[in-house]
Amino acid sequence: MGVQQRNNVNVVGEGPATLVFAHGFGCDKHMWRLLAPRYAARWRTVLFDHVGSGASDLAAYDRVKYASLHGYADDVREVIEPSRRDRWSSSGIRSAPPSACWRASRRPGGSRRMS
Repeated sequence: MGVQQRNNVNVVGEGPATLVFAHGFGCDKHMWRLLAPRYAARWRTVLFDHVGSGASDLAAYDRVKYASLHGYADDVREVIEPSRRDRWSSSGIRSAPPSACWRASRRPGGSRRMS
């Protein structure tokens, strides 16, 4: 199973940069349903469910991998990579920003902005 199905990924918009919306624990990508469409006119927007949330593939949950934020951060990298452009930013709540920050700091050309 690919990352698109595993993490229930949706990519919308054709802007010059990518905006990734990441949810925290206890919710899913639908928390962005009112906000994300407003950005899709100016950005390429990426919404996804962390494994274990929403419509992600629950069979993909691995207790060892997801015992730390590193497992989730690796998934964020995989989610972003297919739609990555030179510039991307992320918006998230709870655990999402730390995992995205950690991943961005581990690779050149990472996120330009996070909130």
